[in-house]
Amino acid sequence: MASTVEKIPAGLLGTYYAARHTYGQYRSCAIACRLHNSLPPDSFLSILKFALAKNILRHPNLCHGITDLDPESGEAYFTRLEAINWSSVVEEHACDRGQSPDEELAALMGKAHQTLFTDQERSPAWKLLMLRHEDSKVVDLILVSHHAICDGMSATAFHQSLLGFLLEGAASAKPETNWIVNSEWPVKVPQTVTAPVPVERSIMLSKEQSSIPETSPPPSTFTPWAANPPTLSTFISRAHFLTVPRHQLDSLTEIRTRLGVSLTGYIHSLLVSYLSLHIPSARGFKSGTPYSLRRFTGCAAAEMVNHMSSIDSNWDEELVQEIRRPAKTVAEEEQIIQKISQQFRADLKRETARVLLDGPTMLRDISQIRDLGQFCEESMKKRGYTYELSNLGDIELPTPEQEPSKLRAEKLLFTQCGMVTGPSFGCNVVGVKGGDLVIGITWQEGIIEEDLIVGMARFLKGRFAQASR
Repeated sequence: MASTVEKIPAGLLGTYYAARHTYGQYRSCAIACRLHNSLPPDSFLSILKFALAKNILRHPNLCHGITDLDPESGEAYFTRLEAINWSSVVEEHACDRGQSPDEELAALMGKAHQTLFTDQERSPAWKLLMLRHEDSKVVDLILVSHHAICDGMSATAFHQSLLGFLLEGAASAKPETNWIVNSEWPVKVPQTVTAPVPVERSIMLSKEQSSIPETSPPPSTFTPWAANPPTLSTFISRAHFLTVPRHQLDSLTEIRTRLGVSLTGYIHSLLVSYLSLHIPSARGFKSGTPYSLRRFTGCAAAEMVNHMSSIDSNWDEELVQEIRRPAKTVAEEEQIIQKISQQFRADLKRETARVLLDGPTMLRDISQIRDLGQFCEESMKKRGYTYELSNLGDIELPTPEQEPSKLRAEKLLFTQCGMVTGPSFGCNVVGVKGGDLVIGITWQEGIIEEDLIVGMARFLKGRFAQASR
């Protein structure tokens, strides 16, 4: 597949994630959409080709690759492609019998996260994996993307528009053509396609930091537990899913309203509680919470961009010891939930104030890195974070105009690669409006014990179920 010679500077976040990709430290993020499909396999495939061709032209970021970091110039570039071949971006997989759909999907997404994007002057920085479950009645469509062109909210935007085009294709399929829908491949990229929009083009980043009171205990007061040190001697990315039914979420909403806590704050309280109780050597923890910058940059939710930052929270020894104190009453446990949630809310409020005054903390920190290559090498010495919690909220997916429909979306599932130099594990949360919430826990094998992850998933599932009783 030929590409043009046109190269566009990747900007702040694009270059940062290109550097981490070059060094194998952060490889991809992904969201899967599970579909129930009553179309014949050949018909579904033709409709997917129809929908994906339209979706590529709908989102300019899908028309680009991104180069690795140039060690001499310290720059990375988006490359506008001339055309995109089906075989370059789509992989078809069939499930093995004996595992649940979520187990099959977790294994496939983990394996996909191990792969680096290559030949980026001729290939796009994303792939779509199709996993057919038994009898092809259940199909998972998984967008796996380089983080430089796509953040978590962008991956949901991809699925929203793709599902809309799938429903359009299904509605146009007729029995006289055996339900086959025609489309044109390769997809030719228009000369007028716009380049990915760097976040710093739409938001101010000042060189000096304003004085805003700290709300989270300063990192210097403790060394956060962060599992095993970074390593690239082997890299196996793992994923584990748990689904929270809608009726449990509805019951939890009543509890959260009474306690005055957000869902993100509530999940933070569960994670910190579990880690405190099951890692007795830990004196404290540090978390990162990504958040969208779209309300500051003015980018619509339906667009694919990488406009995000992250909030740091430090969970200190005093809090950890309070959680470990035995024989707590229900009221005392609820006070801990409130305390953790209130600290997170204060961290969020402080970060919001900083965005308006100086720009997002994470972006300002990245902008001050003089040599990203050296930064990546130095980051292999020590891990600074315990975990990351990324909650995308409830996503509204298109629904068919007429029922019954031959296509129906069930849920979304969100993962990231094991983060070599980042948090020891990621907790990735996404729901569908009116449907279930899915938590995807992701980690690099060997960095954190699998038993700890499985126990964490069991703990979370039990707490959500308990809230609905």
